[in-house]
Amino acid sequence: MDNLFPGYIRLLYIEAGHDTQPICSRLVATNLQSSPAYEALSYTWGTVEKSSVITCNGLPLHVTQNLYDALRYLRRPDCERTMWVDAICINQANNQERTAQVGMMTDIYAKAVDVIVWLGEEKPEDKHAFLLLRHFRDIFSTQGYFEYDPFEEPGVTR
Repeated sequence: MDNLFPGYIRLLYIEAGHDTQPICSRLVATNLQSSPAYEALSYTWGTVEKSSVITCNGLPLHVTQNLYDALRYLRRPDCERTMWVDAICINQANNQERTAQVGMMTDIYAKAVDVIVWLGEEKPEDKHAFLLLRHFRDIFSTQGYFEYDPFEEPGVTR
């Protein structure tokens, strides 16, 4: 991976594809302030073992299974998707770059048109949690954003 200039980030362009097709992508360095529209992915890293492989810039790139699952799920069938994904867009082997990029993460997430949260694939024991998340999605899509204090008990004023 080439070194980044100050103020630059890498964006991951995920090629269109279907579930059974290999994940192909490319990384492009861009100035954060003049970057094209992109989405940022926030996800649980899961195990550190890089047991899955995607293609990036024509070469194999080993990623964790959880990241692979997220990319497979988020990949669009009919068009490219532009994302910022820390484990791929930051050269994890370069401590100087990693430190600089972590220092920019607030701006990276703030500039993203959307931040996608990936908690992992749904498992039977997660059924109720995912039902609740779908319920919140439905509320947000019909009512928009609203203030919610998770520490405030319903009907109790402080």
